[in-house]
Amino acid sequence: MSEYLRQDEIYSALSASAALTAVVTGIFETPPSKQKPPYIVLGDARESSGERMNGQQSEITLTLHIWSAKWKTKKECYRIRNLILRALPDWVQLDGFSAELDDEEESEKRTHGELDIRYYDRR
Repeated sequence: MSEYLRQDEIYSALSASAALTAVVTGIFETPPSKQKPPYIVLGDARESSGERMNGQQSEITLTLHIWSAKWKTKKECYRIRNLILRALPDWVQLDGFSAELDDEEESEKRTHGELDIRYYDRR
């Protein structure tokens, strides 16, 4: 199965979650300029391949970016992370999460969360 087909399945699962789509303004690969938060961006995927016990297999780590308008608190990022985890297919595993206040631009103070998920793909 292709890495991109799996990413389509992840996107579909997130988009099908009524609880998640009620909270975010969208789920994107590239968000439109001036997109209002909170929203999710499917970020970079990193792949490592090799022989595993069951044959040729790739491990893929995908970063999901959570952008929140709530500044000075990470609560919304954590809430969205929890909704994402409930929406993902069973074959996806949590690989890590971090959230930080993003105050680079005074006019766009936001909170940014990075959720790394991992899955395996047989070749």
